[in-house]
Amino acid sequence: MITTDNFLSNKEILKIKNLMYSNNSLKFPWFYDNFSNSFYHIGMEERQKISPLSDDAIFILNKFCEVNKIEIRLVLDIKAQLVIKNFAQSNEVLGSRGNKSYSTLIYCVDDADEDLLFFSERYGDGVDDRLHLSGKMPHVSGRAIMFDGIKGYSLKTPINNNTKCIISINFLIK
Repeated sequence: MITTDNFLSNKEILKIKNLMYSNNSLKFPWFYDNFSNSFYHIGMEERQKISPLSDDAIFILNKFCEVNKIEIRLVLDIKAQLVIKNFAQSNEVLGSRGNKSYSTLIYCVDDADEDLLFFSERYGDGVDDRLHLSGKMPHVSGRAIMFDGIKGYSLKTPINNNTKCIISINFLIK
């Protein structure tokens, strides 16, 4: 797991926040997921750009990889997720959508309570109720965390903050 803070300027961080919390639902629509009790927005799916999020997320990924000297081979998909205080409890374990190994970068859009949780096991093997916690990371605006994308992670509902938002980018490294 690689964690990097302060790799974007304040202006760049604000630009991302403004996009994510835009009042223009036609430009940036959020969709509700009943299973996870959270909202999501797809920026890229199966390597196809779908929304303005994809360009900003690729910018974040490129800056993170430049700072950490990581070479990107291919961006697979991009998704934003938003949980809202007092809306519904979100405890979904997120992670792998297949058997192939890839990396995931989580970018924290805003400051929020309730740590991001990371698990040792591969998500989707029918072991969801037996996942072992491998780490916790405070949700801090401008923070990016890269990890083995086939492992599970969880975005819990904030208790004190009104919202918690992440951008997840699945990609292959050289």
